Amino acid sequence: MKKCKPKILIEGEYFSISNCGCCKRVGFYYKNFLLGFTDEHFHLFCKSISRIDFETCASGVSGSSKQIVVNTCHQDIQLVFFQEEFYELKELTQQAKLVLDAYGVLNPHS
Repeated sequence: MKKCKPKILIEGEYFSISNCGCCKRVGFYYKNFLLGFTDEHFHLFCKSISRIDFETCASGVSGSSKQIVVNTCHQDIQLVFFQEEFYELKELTQQAKLVLDAYGVLNPHS
């Protein structure tokens, strides 16, 4: 049985992105949700988030703030973000991806 020892890639008051070198998983906690990814799927998630243009894809009911719905690989689960949250998510995923890529360069066989 593997004993996970995740390394924190980035963290803040209500978010944390970590990576376990043992099981090769990325844990992504943001506000009210927790997601788990393989390294490969986390990179795909980051790439997908980076390609979304909030202004083009957001919608809102009259008088309310615009929101964006982000589909997931599970057809019954969508994530909803206000503009500020979405841009924060976009920044966090890119920062974590950079740190994860740096770990890969520094430790290519781990």
